[in-house]
Amino acid sequence: MSLEFEYARDGEKKRYTVERSWKRQRGRKTVKEALAIYENDRLNTEFEAKHWQDYINELIPVGVSRFFFFDGENVRKLVDDSGHDVFLRESIKALFGLNLVERLQSDLHIYSNRLIKRDSPESVQQEITEVELEIENLHSRLADVEVKSEKIATQIDDLESEIEQQEHRLATEGGNYARQLGNLNYQQEQLQTEIEDLENKIRVQCEELFPFALIPENLVRLKTQLLKELQLDEWKAKNRALKAHKDLLLEHLPSEEFWADISLDLESSQISEIQNKVASFLTEQLECPKELRGFKKIL
Repeated sequence: MSLEFEYARDGEKKRYTVERSWKRQRGRKTVKEALAIYENDRLNTEFEAKHWQDYINELIPVGVSRFFFFDGENVRKLVDDSGHDVFLRESIKALFGLNLVERLQSDLHIYSNRLIKRDSPESVQQEITEVELEIENLHSRLADVEVKSEKIATQIDDLESEIEQQEHRLATEGGNYARQLGNLNYQQEQLQTEIEDLENKIRVQCEELFPFALIPENLVRLKTQLLKELQLDEWKAKNRALKAHKDLLLEHLPSEEFWADISLDLESSQISEIQNKVASFLTEQLECPKELRGFKKIL
């Protein structure tokens, strides 16, 4: 890329051409920059190549260049009444040489400080030296912070650009979805509210008999246990009543009063046989049923 301009130097107008080129080094990710300056189509030999950039800065200071080489955004800044364009002010100073006064003031200040340091007592000189070292360290730290700040700003710009690209891609690929995003978000909130209501209802149901539904086999065993215990209680109650009546019946069977209303003439041996049979039957009734033998009541 080259830029050609005319410049009057020592009362003589010359045509300058500044040419820059960039080349990626083979096998590396770095780019090497080359610079060349031509005066009236002849390569500049007045200065060494390493001083060409300084020579350009002398011809056209960075501040002054803003008056000649700018884009549309800088044009807008030049006519802006905000008064915040510091570079514009500095450029005007450089154009009219007013910055020389500031440079002279700065040089005089440095020279004055040197004289004060030289004529001061040794203790003061040492203190000044320490302060100067501290200032240098702070400048160095400030430079590091500014570099980090620039890197972070670059990263932020890259991320914002990527976000913009992704949003654009989403709008392009999603189409309807991107336009209906607000409505879909509202529907999502409504559905989330319904889900929470249903969860609360399920929670209320689970607080009652629902946990028992998780153990159906245990409930079957519990039912069997309860029925057997009820059967055992009924047998025990019947057993107590039957025992009381058994003794009373066996006691009255041999007596004549028990058989007085019967027309049959029974012999004592027959009565004894009947008594034994009744006693045997009652004894069988008092025995524990087979399904309840060994069964223990626990509830």
